Amino acid sequence: MTFFIPILAFLAFLALYSSLLRLAAKILSIPLQWRLCLQYSLLAFVLSAITRTIGRSAATMVLLTLSLSSQLALGTFFIGAFAKNSDGTPLGRKAGLKITAVFLGLLLAFSLLMLALAFAIHKVFATMPR
Repeated sequence: MTFFIPILAFLAFLALYSSLLRLAAKILSIPLQWRLCLQYSLLAFVLSAITRTIGRSAATMVLLTLSLSSQLALGTFFIGAFAKNSDGTPLGRKAGLKITAVFLGLLLAFSLLMLALAFAIHKVFATMPR
């Protein structure tokens, strides 16, 4: 049973990243295929694993900056090169940068929402009689 927990966490990571990336593209009115979103999610997972391995002894802020800048660079080059307009031309790096920046903003907002939810749940359960 414990074998399936990391697999479920990985699938949740892929679903979250793909959905938020697709939402970022919808916000900017840019067509983006699910296949490309899933590919970016897989690359982002590998990139974050490499970043975490390299930055084992680094400070938290250095690691966070390295991770965010590498995700932004990956999104700029990957989405800009492989995403296509409705007429079939590549979007370019500028559109890739816009989509990735909105995606990282949505990811930050989602993270802060989950943090606030965790604090609210903790406060409710901390005040309940045992």
